[in-house]
Amino acid sequence: MLNRILRTGRKKFGGDIFGDYGKNRYAPLWDDTSTPISRGFSWVYSMAHNNIGAISHALPGELDVPKGDAKLESLIKSIDPSRVIYNGLVPFLVSVLEFYLKNILIIALKYDSNAQHMITDLRREVSPIALRDEKSPEELIADSISFQDLRNVKKAFRKWLNVDIKKPLTPSETASEESLWRRLDDLIKYRHDIIHRMGVDRSFSRTDFLNQAQLIEESLDLLLKTLADKYQIDIEQIKD
Repeated sequence: MLNRILRTGRKKFGGDIFGDYGKNRYAPLWDDTSTPISRGFSWVYSMAHNNIGAISHALPGELDVPKGDAKLESLIKSIDPSRVIYNGLVPFLVSVLEFYLKNILIIALKYDSNAQHMITDLRREVSPIALRDEKSPEELIADSISFQDLRNVKKAFRKWLNVDIKKPLTPSETASEESLWRRLDDLIKYRHDIIHRMGVDRSFSRTDFLNQAQLIEESLDLLLKTLADKYQIDIEQIKD
């Protein structure tokens, strides 16, 4: 489009154009190797990571605590209002995970040939609902899943896409670290406790929140790699 505008301008007004590529030189074009599924994944990935980055950078700091008095330090931390904010933002992190899983599934369903074959068998049943709700069959399938229940999410990805999303988030049996899958499940339970029981944990610090944000980001990256391998997508292209 830029080249077209420049050509039109020269044709109409004459003269020379001096740009980044030299005198009367147009922008070199490149082959677009992206696909609908890679562009969809890229959009979901960017939305998730950009929002985590934004909330992490905007996170308020904790109160300054005088050193040397352990009891006073513990008291100040227990009444620090910032810690209520950290707790209150935990549901935001879980919502990023839900957004990512749901939209990645919808996009994959639209362009996975095996999934489309399965959807074809169900299309007669879901089409009237889709017409009424203005939703696609893929969206209706996603709407039927609770993305806060990782076990059901695992079943859905296995059923429709033949992908085990738990595997990349679980270390080998000999590994000493706790699995990301278990930590995600614990985070979802913690979110549930905050929302439904006002379970504010006064020991939950700014560092704790940032560690949970990193947990989400690491998990999204590993899930993306798994799907990129399946659909033969350049993962760096998606991250760009």
